Amino acid sequence: MFELFSDIYAGRGNRFTRMDARAKLFAAAITLAAVIAAPGPALPFVVWALCVIALLSIRIQTKMIALRMAPALSMAAVLLVLNMFMLGTTPVAHLGIGVWRLAVMKEGLNQGIQLGARVMGATGVLIFLGFTTPAHRLFQALRWYGAPESWVELALSVYRQIFTLIDAASDMYAAQRVRLGYADARRAVVSAGVLAGSVLLRSMEQAARTHEAMLARGYAGNTVMGPLPQMAKADAAVAILWAAAVLSALGVVLKMGL
Repeated sequence: MFELFSDIYAGRGNRFTRMDARAKLFAAAITLAAVIAAPGPALPFVVWALCVIALLSIRIQTKMIALRMAPALSMAAVLLVLNMFMLGTTPVAHLGIGVWRLAVMKEGLNQGIQLGARVMGATGVLIFLGFTTPAHRLFQALRWYGAPESWVELALSVYRQIFTLIDAASDMYAAQRVRLGYADARRAVVSAGVLAGSVLLRSMEQAARTHEAMLARGYAGNTVMGPLPQMAKADAAVAILWAAAVLSALGVVLKMGL
């Protein structure tokens, strides 16, 4: 579980992790904008494929990539199913489910593919950024770009507490399993509710303790971040070239309607 969320992969030494976080954040922002602005699924799917290939090239396990991609895949599938049955007026196929007959609409199918492609492309970019950039570097880069200090500070606190809550939830879940809390469906539902409530209470208690600890250490309303080193010219050049390539590809697909 911790490997799925932590910076263990971002801490490795490879050509992507050594690249300046500001350059990667700039390239990622341009790519996300292009994925959202693309009129068809071609560019988002290409971006997603390139992100997966890049991760495989630095030896990220296929299983780990799939686990990170699973929520996006589920969301894309839901969008596809909902749109192809609920939008449009031109049926292209019919599905029989018991006494019901559902029509797959051409317009809804196209819209669902487009939305699903955008979800996959954007998720690929974010996952690539997460696998290759430590979180504190991303927050430093956001401050360098002028993001509001309060937002960055809140994001830092949330990111830090994620692992505390995961640790607490894992311990509680293990204790419930030892006591046969998931022996049958009824007990599982009750145990899951108790677990959710306990984690919520633990999060509130932890927030109060963390605030008191910060005040005791001289917290005055803002978190001091160390300065970033000067960006290497090679990193800046790579980010600019990538952004130019993505924008050029966006221009092509806009012109061709792909």
